[in-house]
Amino acid sequence: MPKVVQKVALLCTVVLLNACERAPTAVVTQKTDSFENQVAEYLRKFPYQDTFDYAMRYTGGDPSKLNTCVLGGELALVKAGDDVVVRMNNDTYYEMAILNLENGSVVLGSSASAEDRFNSFQLMDDRNANYRNVIHPKGEYTLYFGEKPVQILGEAIEVPSSLSVVIVRVEVKDEGDPEDVAAAKSVFNGITITGEQPNE
Repeated sequence: MPKVVQKVALLCTVVLLNACERAPTAVVTQKTDSFENQVAEYLRKFPYQDTFDYAMRYTGGDPSKLNTCVLGGELALVKAGDDVVVRMNNDTYYEMAILNLENGSVVLGSSASAEDRFNSFQLMDDRNANYRNVIHPKGEYTLYFGEKPVQILGEAIEVPSSLSVVIVRVEVKDEGDPEDVAAAKSVFNGITITGEQPNE
């Protein structure tokens, strides 16, 4: 395994293990090595494992892919059966970013939002749970973990964990209408995700 992949895997593992240590623990009434307690511990940690899986799948362990868009490629609608996650919409353009906020904030921007079509930033924490949905985003949003930064661009959003996932969605109303597709692409192309690269 290349050293850079090992470093990202280690970084994600440390962040998620720290989160697991802070997570509430079920009251144990049986022996600690019982099957029931092992299942309870697995279920307590599962959301962190799910987020770690997303982080590794979409960054490939490359720290240069943190705090930036990771899907890339040609802008296209998802065809039925080609879902990356469960039940993706086939009338929506998607983008995703895996954020590491330990070294500073990340700024999400939307310079071409449209009220007449659905577009959003879905924000998820290290437990793979939504902590905020920004519908029809306009302007800039500074995401941070821990102490609030002195410099905030646009609206400040405190993130409950240092590892976060951003899913960008832009609706395409009629894929057969070139004007509608162009309007959706305009909204999509106005979205930016910028932040400091993590230490390697």
